[in-house]
Amino acid sequence: MPEVATRARRVVVRHLSAIGQALFAYNPWVGLAGVVILAVAARHLAVTGLLVSVLARLVASAVGAPATFLGTGLAELNGWFLGLACATFFAVGPGLAAAVLLGGVIVALLSIAMHRVLATWDVPLVIGPYVPTFWILWSGLTVTAWSRAAVLPSVPPAPASPLLLVLVGGLRGVGLPSRWPRSLRTSTWAGP
Repeated sequence: MPEVATRARRVVVRHLSAIGQALFAYNPWVGLAGVVILAVAARHLAVTGLLVSVLARLVASAVGAPATFLGTGLAELNGWFLGLACATFFAVGPGLAAAVLLGGVIVALLSIAMHRVLATWDVPLVIGPYVPTFWILWSGLTVTAWSRAAVLPSVPPAPASPLLLVLVGGLRGVGLPSRWPRSLRTSTWAGP
């Protein structure tokens, strides 16, 4: 039993370390912090990202990807980004489920193929494969009757005051304006 727990711990640490690369650190604590923060902000994004990431790793292992490639964590990282993109642009439903299942397989295969091609020129792979994989999924699934695009949030109107525009724009980068009084978030506020 201790062997199973040790192996499970290694798998989780390796996976969280791979996700941590999204925040530029191959560290399980960074990956865990990223997943937890995202789960608090948008639970469906974190769940979908984890699902596609795990599926991409399983597919990469099943098709016999080289151990050196699997050790980089790039299959998991590309799966993580693809899961976030799918959950952002596909509405919850059968279309998102198909995107998750197909995406996990396609992103793993494309990651392996792109890694082999780019390695001949000593070019790093990083997160290149998730973008064309998302294009394939978006192009193929949005035309089906059972797939819907997610409703994206609308952009609020710009403030009339140039100073307020710079202030609110800078603070939106921090992500706090939704908790501020409505007068600071609309263009009807005339300023001091």
